[in-house]
Amino acid sequence: MADYLTSNPHGCASGIAERGAPAESRARAGPPAAVSPAWGAVIRGCIMLVLGPYMHAAYRIRGWGRLPFRRGPTLVVSNHLHDLDIVTLALRLSLRGPWRHPVFIAARRRHFEPGFMATRAPRLERWLRRSDWSSFFRLLGMLPIESDLRTRPIASWAWSVSSTHGDLRIAEVFEDAARQVLGIDRTDALLSDVFASPLFRRAQARIGLEALREPYRTEVWRHTRRQIEEDLALLQDVVRSGGTLLITPEGACSPDGRLQRLRAALWRLLPLGRVYLAPISYDPFVGRRLSILYRVLPAPEGTDVATALSAARPVTTSQVVARWVSGMDPGEAFSAVDLAQAASAQVASLRGHAFVDPLLCRHPSRMTAAALAGLVRIGVLRPERGRYVLRGRRAHPKFPWVTDIIAHQANLIAETCDALTAVTPGVAAGGRS
Repeated sequence: MADYLTSNPHGCASGIAERGAPAESRARAGPPAAVSPAWGAVIRGCIMLVLGPYMHAAYRIRGWGRLPFRRGPTLVVSNHLHDLDIVTLALRLSLRGPWRHPVFIAARRRHFEPGFMATRAPRLERWLRRSDWSSFFRLLGMLPIESDLRTRPIASWAWSVSSTHGDLRIAEVFEDAARQVLGIDRTDALLSDVFASPLFRRAQARIGLEALREPYRTEVWRHTRRQIEEDLALLQDVVRSGGTLLITPEGACSPDGRLQRLRAALWRLLPLGRVYLAPISYDPFVGRRLSILYRVLPAPEGTDVATALSAARPVTTSQVVARWVSGMDPGEAFSAVDLAQAASAQVASLRGHAFVDPLLCRHPSRMTAAALAGLVRIGVLRPERGRYVLRGRRAHPKFPWVTDIIAHQANLIAETCDALTAVTPGVAAGGRS
Protein backbone atom coordinates (compact mmCIF):
# COMPACT_ATOMS: atom_id res chain seq x y z
CA MET A 1 0.00 0.00 0.00
CA ALA A 2 1.49 3.31 -1.04
CA ASP A 3 1.98 5.74 1.82
CA TYR A 4 0.84 9.03 0.36
CA LEU A 5 1.88 11.21 3.27
CA THR A 6 5.15 9.86 4.60
CA SER A 7 7.38 9.79 1.56
CA ASN A 8 8.95 12.47 -0.58
CA PRO A 9 8.70 11.49 -4.25
CA HIS A 10 11.42 13.96 -5.15
CA GLY A 11 14.02 12.73 -2.68
CA CYS A 12 14.96 13.77 0.85
CA ALA A 13 17.15 16.64 -0.29
CA SER A 14 14.50 18.24 -2.44
CA GLY A 15 14.82 22.03 -2.46
CA ILE A 16 12.34 24.78 -3.25
CA ALA A 17 11.65 25.35 -6.92
CA GLU A 18 9.09 26.88 -9.25
CA ARG A 19 8.22 29.64 -6.78
CA GLY A 20 5.62 31.47 -8.82
CA ALA A 21 2.16 30.11 -9.46
CA PRO A 22 0.91 29.98 -13.05
CA ALA A 23 -0.45 33.27 -14.32
CA GLU A 24 -3.94 31.91 -14.79
CA SER A 25 -4.14 30.87 -11.12
CA ARG A 26 -3.28 34.39 -9.98
CA ALA A 27 -6.28 35.82 -11.77
CA ARG A 28 -8.76 34.54 -9.21
CA ALA A 29 -9.62 37.00 -6.45
CA GLY A 30 -9.32 34.59 -3.55
CA PRO A 31 -9.97 31.12 -2.18
CA PRO A 32 -13.20 29.34 -3.09
CA ALA A 33 -16.27 30.82 -1.37
CA ALA A 34 -17.11 27.37 0.01
CA VAL A 35 -14.10 27.54 2.34
CA SER A 36 -14.02 31.30 2.92
CA PRO A 37 -17.53 32.87 3.02
CA ALA A 38 -17.58 36.67 3.31
CA TRP A 39 -19.68 36.63 6.50
CA GLY A 40 -17.09 34.37 8.11
CA ALA A 41 -14.66 37.30 8.34
CA VAL A 42 -16.91 38.96 10.93
CA ILE A 43 -17.01 35.84 13.11
CA ARG A 44 -13.27 35.34 12.77
CA GLY A 45 -12.72 38.95 13.80
CA CYS A 46 -14.83 38.47 16.94
CA ILE A 47 -12.96 35.29 17.82
CA MET A 48 -9.59 37.00 17.39
CA LEU A 49 -10.72 39.83 19.68
CA VAL A 50 -11.24 37.23 22.40
CA LEU A 51 -8.46 34.79 21.57
CA GLY A 52 -5.73 37.41 21.07
CA PRO A 53 -5.82 38.85 24.62
CA TYR A 54 -6.17 35.38 26.13
CA MET A 55 -3.14 34.01 24.26
CA HIS A 56 -0.99 36.94 25.29
CA ALA A 57 -2.12 36.67 28.91
CA ALA A 58 -1.59 32.89 29.10
CA TYR A 59 1.66 32.71 27.10
CA ARG A 60 4.65 34.89 26.33
CA ILE A 61 4.72 35.26 22.55
CA ARG A 62 7.51 36.98 20.65
CA GLY A 63 7.91 37.04 16.90
CA TRP A 64 10.21 38.47 14.27
CA GLY A 65 9.31 39.04 10.62
CA ARG A 66 5.96 39.09 8.85
CA LEU A 67 4.24 38.22 5.59
CA PRO A 68 3.65 40.97 3.02
CA PHE A 69 0.22 42.55 3.42
CA ARG A 70 -0.39 42.28 -0.31
CA ARG A 71 0.49 38.82 -1.48
CA GLY A 72 -0.64 36.20 -3.94
CA PRO A 73 -0.54 32.43 -3.54
CA THR A 74 1.48 31.81 -0.38
CA LEU A 75 2.62 28.71 1.49
CA VAL A 76 3.92 29.07 5.07
CA VAL A 77 5.90 26.08 6.39
CA SER A 78 6.53 25.56 10.10
CA ASN A 79 8.04 22.91 12.35
CA HIS A 80 5.76 21.26 14.92
CA LEU A 81 6.70 21.12 18.62
CA HIS A 82 3.41 21.83 20.42
CA ASP A 83 -0.33 22.13 19.83
CA LEU A 84 0.15 25.89 20.31
CA ASP A 85 2.24 26.18 17.13
CA ILE A 86 -0.70 26.46 14.77
CA VAL A 87 -2.84 28.65 17.05
CA THR A 88 0.00 31.09 17.68
CA LEU A 89 1.13 31.42 14.08
CA ALA A 90 -2.36 31.56 12.58
CA LEU A 91 -3.44 34.22 15.08
CA ARG A 92 -0.37 36.41 14.57
CA LEU A 93 -0.37 36.09 10.78
CA SER A 94 -4.12 36.74 10.57
CA LEU A 95 -4.01 39.83 12.79
CA ARG A 96 -1.54 41.42 10.41
CA GLY A 97 -3.94 41.02 7.50
CA PRO A 98 -5.37 41.01 4.98
CA TRP A 99 -8.61 40.12 6.77
CA ARG A 100 -11.08 39.12 4.04
CA HIS A 101 -9.76 35.55 3.96
CA PRO A 102 -8.24 33.62 6.88
CA VAL A 103 -4.78 32.18 6.98
CA PHE A 104 -5.81 28.65 6.06
CA ILE A 105 -4.40 25.83 8.16
CA ALA A 106 -3.80 22.23 7.15
CA ALA A 107 -5.07 20.39 10.24
CA ARG A 108 -5.26 16.70 11.16
CA ARG A 109 -8.55 15.13 10.18
CA ARG A 110 -9.12 14.06 13.80
CA HIS A 111 -10.11 17.69 14.49
CA PHE A 112 -13.12 17.19 12.22
CA GLU A 113 -14.55 14.13 13.98
CA PRO A 114 -17.08 14.00 16.83
CA GLY A 115 -15.58 14.15 20.30
CA PHE A 116 -12.35 15.94 19.41
CA MET A 117 -13.08 18.93 21.65
CA ALA A 118 -13.82 16.58 24.56
CA THR A 119 -10.22 15.33 24.37
CA ARG A 120 -8.98 18.93 24.61
CA ALA A 121 -11.33 19.98 27.42
CA PRO A 122 -11.67 16.94 29.72
CA ARG A 123 -13.68 18.90 32.30
CA LEU A 124 -16.39 19.44 29.68
CA GLU A 125 -16.22 15.90 28.35
CA ARG A 126 -19.78 15.10 29.37
CA TRP A 127 -21.16 17.76 27.03
CA LEU A 128 -18.59 17.51 24.23
CA ARG A 129 -18.28 13.75 23.67
CA ARG A 130 -20.71 13.72 20.75
CA SER A 131 -20.21 17.28 19.51
CA ASP A 132 -18.93 17.90 15.99
CA TRP A 133 -16.99 21.16 15.58
CA SER A 134 -15.91 20.60 11.99
CA SER A 135 -18.04 23.42 10.52
CA PHE A 136 -16.68 25.87 13.07
CA PHE A 137 -13.08 24.83 12.40
CA ARG A 138 -13.58 25.23 8.65
CA LEU A 139 -14.95 28.72 9.22
CA LEU A 140 -11.74 29.58 11.06
CA GLY A 141 -9.76 28.45 8.04
CA MET A 142 -8.82 24.95 9.17
CA LEU A 143 -8.84 22.43 6.33
CA PRO A 144 -8.52 18.67 6.95
CA ILE A 145 -5.63 16.51 5.84
CA GLU A 146 -5.34 12.85 6.81
CA SER A 147 -2.10 12.13 8.66
CA ASP A 148 -3.03 8.91 10.50
CA LEU A 149 -3.23 6.27 7.82
CA ARG A 150 -2.57 3.08 9.78
CA THR A 151 -2.98 3.98 13.46
CA ARG A 152 -5.84 5.99 14.99
CA PRO A 153 -7.94 6.16 18.15
CA ILE A 154 -10.58 3.44 18.38
CA ALA A 155 -13.24 6.18 18.37
CA SER A 156 -11.98 7.41 15.00
CA TRP A 157 -12.20 3.98 13.39
CA ALA A 158 -15.68 3.51 14.90
CA TRP A 159 -16.91 6.84 13.55
CA SER A 160 -15.47 6.11 10.10
CA VAL A 161 -17.36 2.81 9.85
CA SER A 162 -20.60 4.08 11.39
CA SER A 163 -20.75 7.08 9.05
CA THR A 164 -21.06 4.61 6.15
CA HIS A 165 -22.80 1.57 7.63
CA GLY A 166 -24.71 2.94 10.59
CA ASP A 167 -24.55 1.90 14.24
CA LEU A 168 -23.20 -1.66 13.95
CA ARG A 169 -22.14 -3.92 16.82
CA ILE A 170 -18.56 -3.41 18.01
CA ALA A 171 -17.94 -7.17 17.91
CA GLU A 172 -18.89 -7.20 14.23
CA VAL A 173 -16.50 -4.39 13.29
CA PHE A 174 -13.47 -4.86 15.59
CA GLU A 175 -11.20 -7.79 16.37
CA ASP A 176 -11.13 -9.12 19.94
CA ALA A 177 -7.94 -7.17 20.75
CA ALA A 178 -9.76 -3.84 20.32
CA ARG A 179 -12.61 -5.02 22.54
CA GLN A 180 -10.07 -5.92 25.22
CA VAL A 181 -8.65 -2.39 25.07
CA LEU A 182 -12.17 -1.04 25.52
CA GLY A 183 -12.73 -3.46 28.38
CA ILE A 184 -16.12 -4.75 27.22
CA ASP A 185 -17.43 -8.32 27.26
CA ARG A 186 -20.89 -7.61 25.91
CA THR A 187 -21.52 -8.65 22.33
CA ASP A 188 -24.43 -6.25 21.89
CA ALA A 189 -22.37 -3.05 22.45
CA LEU A 190 -22.71 -0.63 19.52
CA LEU A 191 -20.26 1.70 17.79
CA SER A 192 -22.08 4.70 19.25
CA ASP A 193 -21.22 3.43 22.74
CA VAL A 194 -17.60 4.50 22.33
CA PHE A 195 -18.81 8.11 22.57
CA ALA A 196 -20.57 7.47 25.88
CA SER A 197 -19.23 7.12 29.39
CA PRO A 198 -17.28 5.11 30.48
CA LEU A 199 -15.91 3.94 27.09
CA PHE A 200 -15.03 7.35 25.66
CA ARG A 201 -11.66 7.73 27.34
CA ARG A 202 -10.66 4.14 26.62
CA ALA A 203 -11.67 4.68 22.99
CA GLN A 204 -8.94 7.32 22.65
CA ALA A 205 -6.34 4.51 22.70
CA ARG A 206 -4.62 4.24 19.34
CA ILE A 207 -4.79 0.94 17.48
CA GLY A 208 -3.78 -0.19 14.01
CA LEU A 209 -5.92 -0.66 10.93
CA GLU A 210 -5.54 -4.42 11.36
CA ALA A 211 -7.86 -4.21 14.40
CA LEU A 212 -10.79 -3.79 11.99
CA ARG A 213 -12.48 -6.89 10.63
CA GLU A 214 -13.08 -7.42 6.95
CA PRO A 215 -14.68 -6.05 4.84
CA TYR A 216 -14.44 -2.84 6.90
CA ARG A 217 -10.63 -2.86 6.98
CA THR A 218 -10.25 -2.78 3.20
CA GLU A 219 -13.15 -0.40 2.80
CA VAL A 220 -11.74 2.14 5.28
CA TRP A 221 -8.30 1.92 3.68
CA ARG A 222 -9.69 2.61 0.21
CA HIS A 223 -11.81 5.48 1.51
CA THR A 224 -8.76 6.96 3.25
CA ARG A 225 -6.76 6.95 0.03
CA ARG A 226 -9.58 8.72 -1.81
CA GLN A 227 -9.96 11.18 1.04
CA ILE A 228 -6.27 12.07 0.99
CA GLU A 229 -6.43 13.00 -2.69
CA GLU A 230 -9.56 15.10 -2.10
CA ASP A 231 -7.94 16.85 0.88
CA LEU A 232 -4.78 17.61 -1.07
CA ALA A 233 -6.77 18.85 -4.05
CA LEU A 234 -8.59 21.36 -1.82
CA LEU A 235 -5.32 22.58 -0.26
CA GLN A 236 -3.82 23.01 -3.71
CA ASP A 237 -6.90 24.88 -4.92
CA VAL A 238 -6.73 27.29 -1.97
CA VAL A 239 -3.10 28.19 -2.71
CA ARG A 240 -3.62 28.41 -6.48
CA SER A 241 -6.56 30.73 -5.89
CA GLY A 242 -4.41 33.24 -4.05
CA GLY A 243 -4.86 32.03 -0.47
CA THR A 244 -2.29 31.75 2.30
CA LEU A 245 -1.88 28.22 3.65
CA LEU A 246 -0.01 27.36 6.86
CA ILE A 247 1.26 23.78 7.02
CA THR A 248 3.26 21.76 9.55
CA PRO A 249 4.47 18.94 7.29
CA GLU A 250 5.75 16.78 10.15
CA GLY A 251 2.12 15.90 10.82
CA ALA A 252 2.51 15.52 14.61
CA CYS A 253 4.40 17.13 17.47
CA SER A 254 8.01 16.04 17.69
CA PRO A 255 8.48 13.78 20.74
CA ASP A 256 12.25 14.28 20.94
CA GLY A 257 12.81 17.80 19.54
CA ARG A 258 14.23 16.62 16.25
CA LEU A 259 12.50 17.58 13.01
CA GLN A 260 10.52 14.58 11.84
CA ARG A 261 10.22 13.37 8.26
CA LEU A 262 8.27 15.87 6.17
CA ARG A 263 5.10 14.52 4.59
CA ALA A 264 4.66 14.30 0.84
CA ALA A 265 1.82 16.86 0.89
CA LEU A 266 4.51 19.52 1.19
CA TRP A 267 6.14 18.60 -2.08
CA ARG A 268 2.77 18.84 -3.85
CA LEU A 269 2.23 22.36 -2.49
CA LEU A 270 5.70 23.92 -2.80
CA PRO A 271 5.51 24.80 -6.52
CA LEU A 272 2.16 26.57 -6.25
CA GLY A 273 3.09 29.88 -4.62
CA ARG A 274 5.59 32.00 -2.74
CA VAL A 275 7.07 30.00 0.14
CA TYR A 276 7.82 31.37 3.60
CA LEU A 277 9.32 29.64 6.64
CA ALA A 278 7.87 30.07 10.13
CA PRO A 279 10.32 28.23 12.42
CA ILE A 280 9.16 28.12 16.03
CA SER A 281 10.86 27.40 19.36
CA TYR A 282 9.80 27.29 23.00
CA ASP A 283 11.58 28.37 26.17
CA PRO A 284 9.93 25.97 28.64
CA PHE A 285 12.36 26.49 31.53
CA VAL A 286 12.06 30.29 31.71
CA GLY A 287 9.09 31.76 33.57
CA ARG A 288 5.76 30.31 34.63
CA ARG A 289 4.09 31.29 31.36
CA LEU A 290 5.22 29.16 28.45
CA SER A 291 7.41 31.31 26.20
CA ILE A 292 6.91 31.00 22.43
CA LEU A 293 9.38 32.40 19.89
CA TYR A 294 8.86 32.35 16.14
CA ARG A 295 10.19 33.91 12.96
CA VAL A 296 8.73 34.55 9.52
CA LEU A 297 11.14 34.77 6.61
CA PRO A 298 11.22 33.94 2.89
CA ALA A 299 12.36 30.42 2.10
CA PRO A 300 15.78 30.46 0.43
CA GLU A 301 16.10 29.33 -3.16
CA GLY A 302 17.65 25.92 -3.70
CA THR A 303 17.87 24.96 -0.01
CA ASP A 304 16.32 21.85 1.50
CA VAL A 305 13.20 22.86 3.43
CA ALA A 306 14.03 20.74 6.49
CA THR A 307 17.56 22.14 6.72
CA ALA A 308 16.37 25.72 6.28
CA LEU A 309 13.70 25.31 8.97
CA SER A 310 16.18 23.86 11.46
CA ALA A 311 18.80 26.53 10.76
CA ALA A 312 16.33 29.40 11.15
CA ARG A 313 14.79 28.27 14.46
CA PRO A 314 15.33 30.70 17.35
CA VAL A 315 17.95 29.51 19.84
CA THR A 316 16.54 29.83 23.37
CA THR A 317 17.88 29.83 26.90
CA SER A 318 16.27 26.42 27.55
CA GLN A 319 18.10 24.91 24.58
CA VAL A 320 21.48 26.28 25.67
CA VAL A 321 20.96 25.17 29.29
CA ALA A 322 19.78 21.71 28.27
CA ARG A 323 22.72 21.18 25.94
CA TRP A 324 25.24 21.91 28.68
CA VAL A 325 23.42 20.07 31.47
CA SER A 326 22.89 16.97 29.33
CA GLY A 327 26.67 16.58 28.98
CA MET A 328 27.25 16.32 32.72
CA ASP A 329 28.05 13.10 34.55
CA PRO A 330 25.26 11.55 36.68
CA GLY A 331 25.17 13.18 40.12
CA GLU A 332 27.56 15.98 39.12
CA ALA A 333 26.67 19.29 40.80
CA PHE A 334 27.03 22.77 39.36
CA SER A 335 26.38 26.34 40.44
CA ALA A 336 24.39 29.17 38.89
CA VAL A 337 27.67 30.88 38.01
CA ASP A 338 28.92 27.74 36.23
CA LEU A 339 25.76 27.63 34.14
CA ALA A 340 25.80 31.33 33.27
CA GLN A 341 29.42 31.11 32.12
CA ALA A 342 28.73 27.95 30.11
CA ALA A 343 25.68 29.53 28.46
CA SER A 344 27.65 32.63 27.45
CA ALA A 345 30.41 30.44 26.02
CA GLN A 346 27.90 28.37 24.03
CA VAL A 347 26.22 31.44 22.57
CA ALA A 348 29.61 32.86 21.60
CA SER A 349 30.51 29.59 19.86
CA LEU A 350 27.40 29.60 17.65
CA ARG A 351 27.79 30.56 14.03
CA GLY A 352 27.20 34.22 13.32
CA HIS A 353 24.01 33.56 11.35
CA ALA A 354 22.32 31.72 14.22
CA PHE A 355 19.24 33.57 15.49
CA VAL A 356 19.60 33.75 19.27
CA ASP A 357 16.93 35.07 21.62
CA PRO A 358 17.94 38.74 22.08
CA LEU A 359 17.22 38.54 25.82
CA LEU A 360 19.73 35.71 26.19
CA CYS A 361 22.35 37.74 24.34
CA ARG A 362 21.81 40.83 26.50
CA HIS A 363 21.19 39.21 29.88
CA PRO A 364 22.75 35.71 29.99
CA SER A 365 23.03 35.56 33.79
CA ARG A 366 19.44 36.69 34.35
CA MET A 367 18.05 34.28 31.76
CA THR A 368 20.00 31.26 32.99
CA ALA A 369 18.95 32.07 36.57
CA ALA A 370 15.31 32.06 35.41
CA ALA A 371 15.88 28.71 33.68
CA LEU A 372 17.40 27.26 36.87
CA ALA A 373 14.37 28.39 38.88
CA GLY A 374 12.06 26.83 36.31
CA LEU A 375 13.89 23.50 36.31
CA VAL A 376 13.75 23.35 40.11
CA ARG A 377 10.05 24.24 40.06
CA ILE A 378 9.12 21.37 37.71
CA GLY A 379 11.36 18.93 39.60
CA VAL A 380 14.07 18.34 37.00
CA LEU A 381 16.87 19.86 39.11
CA ARG A 382 17.51 19.28 42.82
CA PRO A 383 19.17 22.12 44.78
CA GLU A 384 21.96 21.02 47.16
CA ARG A 385 23.66 23.69 49.33
CA GLY A 386 23.73 26.34 46.63
CA ARG A 387 24.45 23.91 43.81
CA TYR A 388 22.22 21.84 41.53
CA VAL A 389 22.00 18.19 40.48
CA LEU A 390 20.01 16.76 37.58
CA ARG A 391 17.28 14.36 38.67
CA GLY A 392 16.17 11.21 36.88
CA ARG A 393 12.68 12.64 36.37
CA ARG A 394 12.79 14.94 33.37
CA ALA A 395 9.16 15.54 32.42
CA HIS A 396 7.54 18.91 31.76
CA PRO A 397 3.83 19.43 32.54
CA LYS A 398 3.25 21.47 29.39
CA PHE A 399 4.89 18.86 27.13
CA PRO A 400 3.18 15.65 28.34
CA TRP A 401 4.17 13.65 25.21
CA VAL A 402 7.88 14.33 25.85
CA THR A 403 9.57 11.83 28.17
CA ASP A 404 12.83 13.80 28.61
CA ILE A 405 12.52 17.58 28.25
CA ILE A 406 16.29 18.04 28.74
CA ALA A 407 17.07 15.75 25.79
CA HIS A 408 14.23 17.37 23.80
CA GLN A 409 15.71 20.87 24.12
CA ALA A 410 19.28 19.64 23.67
CA ASN A 411 18.30 17.88 20.43
CA LEU A 412 16.74 21.11 19.15
CA ILE A 413 19.89 23.17 19.46
CA ALA A 414 22.12 20.33 18.24
CA GLU A 415 20.02 19.98 15.10
CA THR A 416 20.02 23.75 14.58
CA CYS A 417 23.81 23.87 14.86
CA ASP A 418 24.18 21.04 12.35
CA ALA A 419 21.84 22.80 9.93
CA LEU A 420 23.72 26.10 10.28
CA THR A 421 26.89 24.43 9.01
CA ALA A 422 25.02 23.31 5.89
CA VAL A 423 23.52 26.67 4.86
CA THR A 424 24.89 30.02 3.84
CA PRO A 425 24.57 32.94 6.28
CA GLY A 426 21.64 34.43 4.38
CA VAL A 427 19.41 31.39 5.02
CA ALA A 428 19.11 32.01 8.76
CA ALA A 429 19.33 35.77 8.36
CA GLY A 430 18.77 37.71 11.53
CA GLY A 431 21.64 36.71 13.75
CA ARG A 432 21.93 37.99 17.29
CA SER A 433 19.62 40.95 17.78
